[in-house]
Amino acid sequence: MLKSVNLTVGQGELFEVTGPSGSGKTTLLRLVHGQLRPNAGELWVRGRGLHRFWRRGLGGLRRDVAFVFQEQRLLPRLTAFENIVLAIQLRDPQLPNRAIKQRAMEALVSVKLADRGRAYAHQLSAGERQRIAVARALATRPRVLLADEPLNSMDEENAAIITHLLEDAAAKGTTVIVASHRHSFAASRILRLPSEKVMTNGARRPALNGNGHATVAATGNGNGHANGNGNGHSNGTTVTRDWWRLVIARRPRPHHNPAKASRLPVWRRTAAFTANGYQLVVMSGLRSWSRDLRLTTPVIGTIALLLVLCGTLALVGVAVEKQVVDQAGQASMVRVYLADGATRDSVTALE
Repeated sequence: MLKSVNLTVGQGELFEVTGPSGSGKTTLLRLVHGQLRPNAGELWVRGRGLHRFWRRGLGGLRRDVAFVFQEQRLLPRLTAFENIVLAIQLRDPQLPNRAIKQRAMEALVSVKLADRGRAYAHQLSAGERQRIAVARALATRPRVLLADEPLNSMDEENAAIITHLLEDAAAKGTTVIVASHRHSFAASRILRLPSEKVMTNGARRPALNGNGHATVAATGNGNGHANGNGNGHSNGTTVTRDWWRLVIARRPRPHHNPAKASRLPVWRRTAAFTANGYQLVVMSGLRSWSRDLRLTTPVIGTIALLLVLCGTLALVGVAVEKQVVDQAGQASMVRVYLADGATRDSVTALE
């Protein structure tokens, strides 16, 4: 249960949520991702209130919010490279296939797993699966990135790689919220659960909201409180509330958008959308079926034998039924032979 939490996370801020197991870290991330609906309070993500009209437009919002699950959740029927490609296709179906594959390969290189792109999830170690999950989330270039224990099952060297990638994503303008058991990132602020205290980290990273500054407003349980004046420092005042509020600010709209100017033409985006749809629906189905050919061939053979056996039994049944009908028809006939010169009285008596 999350109570007495009232804070705003700015655009481009690296925010860390720490606490023991069961303190509500994963619940907080699932609320921001829209997997859960808050029972009370307010939850705003990029200008959209998830505390009301919960399901409306949730699919569009999740295109901008990526989630790194603690259990990775890689698709077992796809390779590591195909998992990343699928995420990019779903995130931006109008992107050309060549650009999608290039971005997926860059994501694999960033986590030093370029040589494991053709490996399936069951062929990867726990640490490699976690790195693939992080690469998949970063490859979609989300505006908000939620990471639940991203350094789990990793050695020190690979943990340093993931830490650098998440910090670099925040430096480039992505809002990064990380849940971990202990402080591990150069986060601008740290929310400690279950005490609901917001601490300001020494290595503060500038975060942007609507006016270009980070906005913080946190209430606690009497042990530590923030004042919400935009600088993230505590003032010692206690505010007691039975609801919580979390706001993730959206990026301020610039006067000139260079990304819009360099956008692909309509026909190129339409052709890419059609090609990606064909890849997702047709080719993915055929690829999945062909990979399971060793399993499906015995099943198909067994089904074929059963169909042949059923057909044979049906033909035998039809033949037996015909013979029975013929025999029954012959048994119902009684032939009577009369001698020459039989009288009418003898025929009547016989009938």
